[in-house]
Amino acid sequence: MKKFWGILIAVIIVIFAVGFFGWNYVPGMIAKRVSKMAKVKVTIGHISLLPKKIGVYDFVMNNPKGSSIPRALKVKKTIAKAPISNYFKDDVVIDEITLSNVYLGLEFEKAFDTKSNWTTIINNINSSSKSDPDSSEDNSKTTVLIKRLVITNLNVDMVFRQGNQKVKRLKPIPRMEFQNLSSEGGIPSNQLTSLIINEMMKDVLHKKLQNLFKEALQPGGSGSSPFGGLKSLFGKTPE
Repeated sequence: MKKFWGILIAVIIVIFAVGFFGWNYVPGMIAKRVSKMAKVKVTIGHISLLPKKIGVYDFVMNNPKGSSIPRALKVKKTIAKAPISNYFKDDVVIDEITLSNVYLGLEFEKAFDTKSNWTTIINNINSSSKSDPDSSEDNSKTTVLIKRLVITNLNVDMVFRQGNQKVKRLKPIPRMEFQNLSSEGGIPSNQLTSLIINEMMKDVLHKKLQNLFKEALQPGGSGSSPFGGLKSLFGKTPE
């Protein structure tokens, strides 16, 4: 009997050890997938998993090679609230996603130009989503709905590649909130990535930073924003 209990305990320890070390590889696997989509280096500190909540911590996305600012995006904490079973359904519904303590690096070629580091990254993500071999016919009708997306404490650095390339720290955005974001077609992880990044960038560039760009370029002055054409950069989140 003692031998039996000894073997059983040893088996349990092995199972827990395999599970623990296996789970430690998950952040790297997810980061590698996002990195492949965006074609830039991505790292994730760690991930927590509970029955109704997933946490992603210390997410970092680098800028494309040759950029002046090393980081395109840093998110200290991301919390997604939804039962784990929801992610395995054809219609994925997430009650709330919160991104806390977010850093955004913006690089434009020059003033009055719409070419930026983020046009490159988003184009990479969108094209990768279309050509992803995992986006099988089974996923063609998969939908994703984020009922509520909240971004808090967003800090933005901006630089023009032409000129003195001085980095400007813009006024922090305390809170951004979105309701009922949806996407259709492709695997859920690709849809989630595209939804969050596209919506955040559209709101930042279209609404929140127009006056801040003016301030950064013409302190105390007035006039039209040199980024009026940014609206054309982001359309409907692609399948």
